[in-house]
Amino acid sequence: MRRPFYGLCSLLLGLAALVGFILPLIPGLPFAALALVCLKRFSPKLYKKIKNDGRLRRPFKMIER
Repeated sequence: MRRPFYGLCSLLLGLAALVGFILPLIPGLPFAALALVCLKRFSPKLYKKIKNDGRLRRPFKMIER
């Protein structure tokens, strides 16, 4: 029951982060951090795959601090 919830939260927060990065009025970083937390609980394997991607390594380090 919890896995679909975390998947849906991850998707919605990811979209909110994307909107936040595009629009200057809404901060995107908090939404991105919450989306990553939900993604980690939804699929640890996918989280590790995204985290180890060369293009996203720097933003992950910023968020995990």
